[in-house]
Amino acid sequence: MKRSFILYTDYEELFARLGAEECGNLMFALFARMRGGEHPKLGEAAEMLFAVISAQLDRDGKRYDETCKKRAEAGKLGGIVSGKVRKASCKANEANEAENENDTENEYDTEYDTENEKIKERKKEIKTERKAPAGAAARKGARSRRQDPTEERAARERFYSIRRQKAEDSAERIRQKAMLDETFAEAEREIKRTEPALARAEVKGEDTAALEKVLAAAKKRRAFAMLRLRLTESDLRPKYACKKCSDTGFLPDGHPCDCYPEDG
Repeated sequence: MKRSFILYTDYEELFARLGAEECGNLMFALFARMRGGEHPKLGEAAEMLFAVISAQLDRDGKRYDETCKKRAEAGKLGGIVSGKVRKASCKANEANEAENENDTENEYDTEYDTENEKIKERKKEIKTERKAPAGAAARKGARSRRQDPTEERAARERFYSIRRQKAEDSAERIRQKAMLDETFAEAEREIKRTEPALARAEVKGEDTAALEKVLAAAKKRRAFAMLRLRLTESDLRPKYACKKCSDTGFLPDGHPCDCYPEDG
């Protein structure tokens, strides 16, 4: 027995021609029909409307059965279709994320290129000054074209800052995506809790066997999660343009790096 049926608004005009009692009897007759029981006796007008509605209910029932059959047949292929849909959805999401990342990368690239051009222009100015003819007028003109050392230093620092920040932000975005994975996030937090505790225990000369076991297990879970996410340790570290100075312009000993602009 069906638990519901549809009454169309097209019947409103026909119902309006019946009295309230006949409308009530007609509704009870329809409920009885759906239960498969005998319906109460109706007047001529109500009986005619009952026949019209019954015919429509039969058509609706046939259409419903056909729909159920089609859905059942489609369900056999549902797993394959769902897999393709999920795959397509994942690709679409990855494409959107990549586009958003590209927008951020482009912003950095624009700033980076601007600062780089400033430094190149300064180097050209210096070469021009060196080739300029001797004399007080020439030296005066060179001094007027010379950029303020403070401004030049600030431009150079900004150049390296943009380049360094670009690499660090890119690595951080990858890490944040990985942290959406529950296994990776839990293991990462466990490692950060355990490593300092292990270091303190070693300094105090305490037994570190338990902590080492916890740390090793956390690192193993993290490694498996990264394998599933298709990530490597290098993906989580900033990829600096200059590996010698990590995009700072200076080596650990304080000397300018090879990538540091000449004449500056």
